[in-house]
Amino acid sequence: MDDSAEAETTDGPAAVATFTINLTFVPRTIDPAVISQRLGLEPTWQWRAGERVRNPNGTVRPHAARESRWSLITKYRDRREDDLDIWNETNAALGPRLNDRLTAFLEPFLRERTFVCELVADSSAAYITLDFPGQFHFGFVIEPATLSAIADLGLELGMEIFPNSAT
Repeated sequence: MDDSAEAETTDGPAAVATFTINLTFVPRTIDPAVISQRLGLEPTWQWRAGERVRNPNGTVRPHAARESRWSLITKYRDRREDDLDIWNETNAALGPRLNDRLTAFLEPFLRERTFVCELVADSSAAYITLDFPGQFHFGFVIEPATLSAIADLGLELGMEIFPNSAT
């Protein structure tokens, strides 16, 4: 991804992500390490069926994984509460720019389209999810070309919207 799509990596009470993009494959026969190698990407989560999964906090899950998994998750912190006009977030230069971020996120998968389509066919689940934390209110547009690219890869598109716990 280019510098404009670089996501911050620090978390904390003052650094809530505006949105998160999560692409996950649950392959039946393709080894997750092969996925990383072919795509040239380091996943956020990767394990093989039968392995014990280590959580980000260091704890190990009590049972071995039933299926393999490969996930790339990127958090974007484009939202600055004091910088935006809440009525013009879709087009504001400082706004969340979701379509631009999603397009950049998809680039390595589109470069390896044939392999990704093979991977989707091999997977019991293959999806891209947009997660919204609920602390922010904004509008966004996903352009037809971006939706077409997701469909062309054979990925399901999901959105998860969390309620604002402060209200």
